Amino acid sequence: TVQVFTGYNSKFAYDLRTALKKDGYTATHIRELRTRKGVLFKVRIGRYKERYTAFAVRDQLRRRYPKNLNTSFVLLVEYEYH
Repeated sequence: TVQVFTGYNSKFAYDLRTALKKDGYTATHIRELRTRKGVLFKVRIGRYKERYTAFAVRDQLRRRYPKNLNTSFVLLVEYEYH
């Protein structure tokens, strides 16, 4: 999975997900975690079987959005807690 945003701003997270989906990143999803500070939003793209595919998507995002998504990173997610 490629994580492109982490923060407490729900509007930004949902707007980013919408924009990425319109731009062709259809596997974009949001993970919400409750913390002492509030709800933390994590915008992620894909669930890739191969690491190299995730790194290629991350590199593509960094080139395409150098000012906004240059801190995107690949995250190994073995399973999600609900």
